[in-house]
This record gives sequence, structure tokens and C-alpha cells, in this order.
Amino acid sequence: MSQNLLSVKVEERPEVYEIIFKLREWSETGEAFAETLNDFPTLSDKSKGILLNGCASQNLYISLGHKYHSHKFIAKFSPRDNGYKVVINHGSSYTVGQVIKIKNKKE
Repeated sequence: MSQNLLSVKVEERPEVYEIIFKLREWSETGEAFAETLNDFPTLSDKSKGILLNGCASQNLYISLGHKYHSHKFIAKFSPRDNGYKVVINHGSSYTVGQVIKIKNKKE
């Protein structure tokens, strides 16, 4: 997918990678979907958790869960909770469903 259709920003914090993304166009089919997924970076430090923040389909979030599955945990931003809700956990100090608040989070 052309970079002007997807913007991805990664903020590395001491214990997490915060991935903030915005899709300007979306396709659930074949090559376009694969290209979109490939535009998300591979992050090397698996001891860190992943925080995902962006509006996307359930299919993309499931695919991102697979892409980052080997990380300590994955949490998705929840505007209702004003924090990141843990959806996958691999023995970290967080539990599934727990909300993680990030200091200095700009909305």
C-alpha cells in the first residue's frame, strides 16, 4: 500500500512499543491487504509489549495480533477506557482485559 494511504508512527518506550497508525483507504482483499500489513514495522525487542492505536477493521487487528504475537503482550487503545486494553498476554505483569494508562498521552 502506498505510504500516503497509511501512516505509521512507532514510539519506543522503556517497556513497550506504541504503534499509532492511520488508514486513509482500506481494502480487505489479496495484495492490498498483504501490502498494508507489510507496511507495519517488524520490531526486534520481543521483551517489550505492543500498544496499538488506530482505527481499523477487526481483520487487520487480528492480523496485527499474529504479526506481533511473540511480544510480551499486545494492547489496543480503548477510547472508552482512555487507555490500552490488554488483548494478548505472555506472562507479563498485565492480565487480559487490564487497562494500561500511558503518561503524557496526547489525544
